[in-house]
Amino acid sequence: MNRLKKNWYLTLVALVTIVLGTIAVVTAVRLAQIGRRPVAPTAPTSRPEAAVDQEPSEACTLSFNVSGAPPGCYEECTLQEGCPGDLDCQNIGGTYLCVNAECPEKDDCVCPPTIGCYDECEDTTDCPDDLVCQDVNGTNLCVNTECPEEIDCTCPVPPDCYDECSSEIDCPGDLVCQDVLGTDLCVNAACPDENDCTCPAGSPTPTPTPAASPTPTVELPEAGIVSPTIFATLGGIILILIGLLL
Repeated sequence: MNRLKKNWYLTLVALVTIVLGTIAVVTAVRLAQIGRRPVAPTAPTSRPEAAVDQEPSEACTLSFNVSGAPPGCYEECTLQEGCPGDLDCQNIGGTYLCVNAECPEKDDCVCPPTIGCYDECEDTTDCPDDLVCQDVNGTNLCVNTECPEEIDCTCPVPPDCYDECSSEIDCPGDLVCQDVLGTDLCVNAACPDENDCTCPAGSPTPTPTPAASPTPTVELPEAGIVSPTIFATLGGIILILIGLLL
């Protein structure tokens, strides 16, 4: 007994240690249980007072109508709200969509580049109405069928009366390409000074100059032939000799 009285403080320390250890173990277990529960980062564990169901007031009711973001390209729209920017709300296959008015069938609202004169093509539907898709030097181009070599699809106008020319084939009909005051023009040969190619009444008609006929060549005998002279001389000598002998 005396020994127990002497060591009473040791017994007290042991009891306090056991109690504190028990509290620590219970606390650790409790914290481990709480840590296993799935909790959203922004969700409060307790219900806020504002969220408690309350009966609506009969005196006043406040409501808000907040519209969402405007529709984009090829998204549904209404004729009342319309579409942003350059898009247009059109009926596409029974549904109103925001589309590019120039190419409503394109779901990206980006129209392909316009094909014009002398641009490459795949078929005639790619070309404007007055052009056709035709092979030109191995490449399909939108051209004018009357002058496919013209890169501006504009056929040159043939020269007419009093227009400049370079040769007779440039002038139509009976007009001729003739120099008039230093410029070659398609004119009427009978009155080249008339800019309407119509000769006034009483104008003389030019008479064509007949071509000179060739002069026939007369062949003359060659002069200086010796054979007849020799034969005549020999004949005379022979006759003289015969006369002497007789």
